[in-house]
Amino acid sequence: MEVACVLCGCGEAEIRYRLGDVRVQRCVQCGLVALQPRFPEGDVESVYEAHVGGRTAVGAGAGEKGGCLERMERRPIRPVGEARVNRRRLGVMESLTRGRDLLDVGAAAGLFLLDAKARGWRVRGIEVSAPAVALAESRGLRMERGTLRDARLEHDALDAVTMWNVIEHLHDPVRDLRKVRRSLRARGVLAVSTPNYDSVIRTVRGAGWHGFKVGEHLSIFSPSTIGMLFEETGFEPVRLTTNRTELIRARRFLAGIQDRAPGAVYEMLRLGRAAVNGTLGKMLFFAWESLLRGDRIEVYARRR
Repeated sequence: MEVACVLCGCGEAEIRYRLGDVRVQRCVQCGLVALQPRFPEGDVESVYEAHVGGRTAVGAGAGEKGGCLERMERRPIRPVGEARVNRRRLGVMESLTRGRDLLDVGAAAGLFLLDAKARGWRVRGIEVSAPAVALAESRGLRMERGTLRDARLEHDALDAVTMWNVIEHLHDPVRDLRKVRRSLRARGVLAVSTPNYDSVIRTVRGAGWHGFKVGEHLSIFSPSTIGMLFEETGFEPVRLTTNRTELIRARRFLAGIQDRAPGAVYEMLRLGRAAVNGTLGKMLFFAWESLLRGDRIEVYARRR
């Protein structure tokens, strides 16, 4: 199924990469990147069930990346990093709104909602994966199975809506974000994360970049195109950053192999690790943060 640009309606695009039968193309008018052709929107649930065998949750949170429900079910202890990310995100939201009614779209098995609930938020979630919904409900969470398009949202009923790793999956992000806006109270907050087309890693890896997830991702945003989307749908961004997971992964990788390396290699790795942890790493962190070239965009916006 071929569609015009979902952001500006333009029908002309330049092809950037080919992934088998799928084209990664960039709109010549607004710059939004999309994967074409795409499956019909009415097939969303069946496509995801077939693609992942009913075991992947769309919009999985920090510790549910890739949505492996078997791993979520058997994992007795949550990763420290996931809890830290959720605390940071909730802290930002709490600085932007006094209300505490929260909807998480693409809630997966509900770990973000559990952290929000523990901080006093009144929470509910929407998730397309039936096993993820069942697991979240077993954790005492209020869930609705389906997509944002079909969700029952009352007007002016929410203080915050979160969409972690979701908007890249949406067939019509303009329509869906307008629906979110209507559900928010005055000055309500929308928080979004999504792969960053402008990232250094995408530039280096090209067609092999993980953000081009064929069969799942439909639109790939950059800081500029996500700003256009928010402007079009009635939101005012108040905080936009990109993450620095590439350098964090480099630190962990070097630390993991250093102790197993022989003499000369050990010394090279020690020097490399010191550089990443020291001034060089700080300079790279600052540069990537300033240029918004990290691998994932995170943006918080208020309803106008």
